[in-house]
Amino acid sequence: MWTTFAATVGGSAAGLTGLTFIVVAFRFDVVATSKEYRNRAAQTVSLFLTTTVTASLVTLPQPTWALGVELLVAAAASASLLAVLDHAARRGTSQHARPILVVALVVFAAGITTAGLFATAGSTDGMGFYAASSLLGLTWGRLRDVGLPHPGGYRSDQRGSKRAGPARHRADRLTGPSQ
Repeated sequence: MWTTFAATVGGSAAGLTGLTFIVVAFRFDVVATSKEYRNRAAQTVSLFLTTTVTASLVTLPQPTWALGVELLVAAAASASLLAVLDHAARRGTSQHARPILVVALVVFAAGITTAGLFATAGSTDGMGFYAASSLLGLTWGRLRDVGLPHPGGYRSDQRGSKRAGPARHRADRLTGPSQ
């Protein structure tokens, strides 16, 4: 029952992983010089890859308990990596962890963990938690991707430039960005 969902979500996550690489390639000059952007991009890729890997695990024909163990390992590895990358992105700045992102990280990992615990006990009743976490991973990863620098938007970078509003973007299209 869950294999079709997992295959769909896994394919979507794999496609979004590729698009993230394209976004990073377009703005490599900014991403290469900013620890925050590099680590945020790595967080986005980690979310998408966790979703892709867990989807692959769900689609494999295997005993339910084995799936549970694999989901538990994937959740622990993903949560650890995402926490390390978030800390690295904030290192050297006065930024604190944003509560909404901490909640999203916890819910993402907890959903996969809960599904893993149910599956370890031999039950597929917890797969709804996996489904919710997968969708959260796609959504959160996509929102993270929007936060990366791209040709249509600006964020604060190491040179101290400020986020520009819509009027600034319209002016930039007419005259080119001001440096």
